[in-house]
Amino acid sequence: MGIAGYYRDSAERDEPIVEAYVELLRLGTWGWVKFLIDTGADRTTLYPGEDNSVHINYSALPSETLRTSVGVGGSDRYYREPARLIFLEEALGTVSCFLDIDIWSPDPKRFEQLIPPLLGRDFLNLCDVRLNYSTGVVVLEPVDSNEHGEMPPS
Repeated sequence: MGIAGYYRDSAERDEPIVEAYVELLRLGTWGWVKFLIDTGADRTTLYPGEDNSVHINYSALPSETLRTSVGVGGSDRYYREPARLIFLEEALGTVSCFLDIDIWSPDPKRFEQLIPPLLGRDFLNLCDVRLNYSTGVVVLEPVDSNEHGEMPPS
């Protein structure tokens, strides 16, 4: 068992992808998201674009949750929001997790530089991760889920 993903061909590389149904609890919005598995990302992050069907009303995001994050590529601003992520399992079950995720604050100068939503180490550290491009294996095996398929809150 485990959360099954796949490799997606992109313009420059093959990317390990896992899909999840994401509910932004405080905002009352939801949708399907194709997350790029990113072991270099500290946090799970939503970016606008075709891989994210969650409609985000940026004017409803509370300013007190706005944070600045500094990384290899520079700094960006994000809103931190409570969310529920629901993943489909290989055995036709589900795994859900409550997680505070980051929502990118759009910068019009960088909007043309579309970044896929990232599944970061805040979630990946709760899983055994198997990635093997040569065999097409993308599996996340939750190590701490309960009998209902729910992972502990972060």
